[in-house]
Parts: sequence; structure tokens; C-alpha cells
Amino acid sequence: MLANFDLDLLKHVSEKLMKEKQTVAVAESVTSGQLQFLFSNMPDAAQFFQGGITPYNLGQKTKHLDVEPLHAARVNCVSERVAIEMASSVAFFF
Repeated sequence: MLANFDLDLLKHVSEKLMKEKQTVAVAESVTSGQLQFLFSNMPDAAQFFQGGITPYNLGQKTKHLDVEPLHAARVNCVSERVAIEMASSVAFFF
């Protein structure tokens, strides 16, 4: 089941990224790649969308995105710290 995403917001984000000559990459978990799917289907996606990774479990998050395993295990991978670690690593990766 696809989550409810605001397609107008995604369009606005993609247009702003292109206008500013910026790009985005995503690290997803709960959304299971849906942002990657949606961004890749925006007009001219290759101009602003770098790609993404979807490490769903703790092992994959620590292996691919350098998420600190003890903290992540304590919070079931749901915390601001885990989100920041995922975002920082995917920004470096792409």
C-alpha cells in the first residue's frame, strides 16, 4: 500500500531543486522506497534526483549507512539520531 504523499509538494520540491541546481538522494526505511519511486517519476528527475537506498533492518542500516548499532537497537531504529545518521551517510554516498 502506498503512503499518502503530497504530489504537489513533491513537484514543488523537484522544481525548486532544479531551479537552484541542487540534487537530492534519499535513505528510506519505513517508506520502503516510495520516495525513490515518486521522485524518479517527476518530470526531468535525472536533473535533481541522485537515487537512494532502502535499508529496512538494523543490520543493513549499520552496514550501509553507518548507523550506530547500540543506539539504533535501543530505539528500534526510530529516532532523530538514526535519521540524521542515515541522511548524512546517504549524502556522502551519493
